Amino acid sequence: MTYQPPRKRRRLPWIFGGVAVVLLLSAGAGVAGGFLGDDKNADVVVPVVSGAAGAGAGVEATAPTAGQVKLTAKITEQTCYGDAGCSVTWHPEVTYTGPPDDSWVISYDVSGIESGADTGRIMMSGKAPAGPNDQQARTATKDSEIILNVTGVNTN
Repeated sequence: MTYQPPRKRRRLPWIFGGVAVVLLLSAGAGVAGGFLGDDKNADVVVPVVSGAAGAGAGVEATAPTAGQVKLTAKITEQTCYGDAGCSVTWHPEVTYTGPPDDSWVISYDVSGIESGADTGRIMMSGKAPAGPNDQQARTATKDSEIILNVTGVNTN
């Protein structure tokens, strides 16, 4: 029997095959993204405001209104000092029941904090706040409640 050296494996076809698979997967992801992605020119379905909130049932709402926004103060940190009150970190939690809008601003009054009444603004993007709105305040007692009252909604 004669000695035969092992056959050399050809790497070039494997490299071309790997590149082809990557290209096909990328193209497939692009096509799928086209079907599933955000198309800014697509028809947008806007919910109808009816009942007491909307004056004319069946009329599409075009901009957010103060009646569609509810604010509550979510306390994320609280340190109390006996009778001296508490130091709190809080942020406004937004509940919005209207149609999404590109960007808009909620104005509100704050009560229940030691420094007296205060005001605030929340930048909204769609149906969610555009960024974190953590704030710090002192309350007179451990049981004091921070109350937020919507005073206006303005679209940009």
